[in-house]
Amino acid sequence: MSFYQEQLKLPAWQKKKGEILLRDNYTCTQCKATDKTLAVHHLEYLGSIAPWDYPNDMLTTLCEDCHDKELGRTYLEKHLSTTLKMNGFLYADLVALSSLIETNPHFRNYILTFVRKIQNG
Repeated sequence: MSFYQEQLKLPAWQKKKGEILLRDNYTCTQCKATDKTLAVHHLEYLGSIAPWDYPNDMLTTLCEDCHDKELGRTYLEKHLSTTLKMNGFLYADLVALSSLIETNPHFRNYILTFVRKIQNG
């Protein structure tokens, strides 16, 4: 068992997990399932931070199926990043793109739909 898995057994994580499950009404935030096993997922991993020290807005409730799909996201992100770099995108371009995604809901939804189509084949 890994160090990270051991940390997920500690009372501090169990308390944080309970807070997030309660906040999300024991419902998967992706598919809205309430009848499946639920997990609290870290939206991003920040190396040296204990699992329970993440801000609540970096945690979400996912069912087993959605959590499994989300775990595949790392490969997709790496592929997307490499593709953007190969096509001449620089750091400043990525910052501008992320700002547009944060501030324009129509553009964000378009990008998310496009990425989901790629992910689902």
